[in-house]
Amino acid sequence: MKLFRGIAGLRRLGTDHAGGPAAAIGNFDGLHLGHQQLIRRARELGRERGAPSAILFIEPHAREVLAPPSERPPRVLPFAAKVRRMAESGIDAAVVLPFHQIRRWSAEEFASTLFGERCLCAAVIGADFKFGAGRSGDVGLLHRIGSPRGIAVEVVDNVIEAGRRISSTWLRELLLAGDLARAERLLGRPYAISGRIIAGQRRGREIGFPTANLRLGRARRLCLSGVYAVRAHLASGAVHAAVANVGERPTLAAGRSLEAHLFDFAGDLYGEYLTLEFVQKLRPEQRFDSVEQLRQQIERDCILARGVLG
Repeated sequence: MKLFRGIAGLRRLGTDHAGGPAAAIGNFDGLHLGHQQLIRRARELGRERGAPSAILFIEPHAREVLAPPSERPPRVLPFAAKVRRMAESGIDAAVVLPFHQIRRWSAEEFASTLFGERCLCAAVIGADFKFGAGRSGDVGLLHRIGSPRGIAVEVVDNVIEAGRRISSTWLRELLLAGDLARAERLLGRPYAISGRIIAGQRRGREIGFPTANLRLGRARRLCLSGVYAVRAHLASGAVHAAVANVGERPTLAAGRSLEAHLFDFAGDLYGEYLTLEFVQKLRPEQRFDSVEQLRQQIERDCILARGVLG
């Protein structure tokens, strides 16, 4: 999958392939079953029209910028993990539109730019898709601007689970509540985060539990907090049972991180990609009165995680 950035990137993709790609459009946080249905239809339209398929997504989500800090939604996936998951979908290209570049566009400007200069040959959207300043644009506007130019606009029905529409909002709620089993049903796969391993502060190593720290980038607020039993998938294909901590590490005052202690592993993983598959939440994050108390609790966490993971 090729990654393009900005309107210039979209135009370049359209130039490389006359007429432009068939694109699924949205935010795609989590790439749940509803998102996957949009992507499948974009791939089908691309094949039908002899064009590449693409995902067109806005980064970051408008509410991450415009909402008051206390109301900004946490992320299901950091940016790099989201792009990696997109690449696994079989799509030909992804185009990220920086929110700051389009935030002041009217709905008409948004639609005219996407459908101008043959940037797209088809657009696939969800039933509730809104766009433009004040979220004033809707499906009807896309049809009015796209149809005269021969651009197909398709609306994909919602995917329903237990009588409720699958959405990123619902997925966030489940992850925040620690309900990983129901989150897996919305995703069609276990919830997992991939990232490159970076050097940490080595505080875990000092107390006997070395950890692999994943780069989070801008996604400091994830839909997770606490200690989890996880499966750690290494780039080599090896899988290790592990215990992961997501949060502020209050006892060590070490700042927000996502780190995992892999059982029965010794070696240097810096710079490698690691995927953490979250299986069960063990406990909330908490502050201990001493590092020794923290060490003892981690020992108990490891025993419990081994039991959960078999």
